Amino acid sequence: PCVAGNIAPTRNTDAPTAFCAEDTLLSLNSYTDSAPPDGTSLIWSINPDPLVLGGHLSTNQVNNPTPGTYYGFFYDPVNVCASPTLVITLVRNDTPVITETTGAERCGAASVILLASGETPDIETAPDILWYASETVGTQLFSGSSFPTPVLQTTTIFWVEASANGCTSSPR
Repeated sequence: PCVAGNIAPTRNTDAPTAFCAEDTLLSLNSYTDSAPPDGTSLIWSINPDPLVLGGHLSTNQVNNPTPGTYYGFFYDPVNVCASPTLVITLVRNDTPVITETTGAERCGAASVILLASGETPDIETAPDILWYASETVGTQLFSGSSFPTPVLQTTTIFWVEASANGCTSSPR
C-alpha cells in the first residue's frame, strides 16, 4: 500500500507564479501548505513522473528555483510510490524601461504636452506609459505617451513610469 495518498498537495494561491526581472523567486515549498502524510515527504521534481528519482530536486534547488515547471508530490520511499502531482510554472517577466522623455516650457498659465516612450526587452509591444504628480506615491494622473498637463500656474514636475506584464520601471 502507498502511504503517499491519492490527493496532490494543495496549491497555495497566495504565492505568485509570475515575477519581474529584479524579483527573487519564492521557494517551491511556498506553493503548498499541505502536510505530508506520515512516512512520506514533500518532494519537488522537474520530471512529471514522480518515480523518476533523477528529477527530484535538492533542498538548494527547491529554495532557489529558476523559471520553469515543477511538480510537487508526497513521496513514499518504502513503497516507492507517490501521490498525484501539483504543477507549478514560474515565469520571470522582463521589466520595462522609459527610454526617452521630452519636457515642455511655456510662459504664463498654460497646459503643456509632455512626451515619454518606453520599451520592454524582447517584446515588440510598447509598455503602458503612466504619469504621476509624485515620485513615489499617489494616484496615476494619465496613461499614454503624450500627457497634456492641466493648466499650470508655476513650474511643476511630473513623474513617469513604464508598465508591462505586471512589472514597472523604477524609479519613476
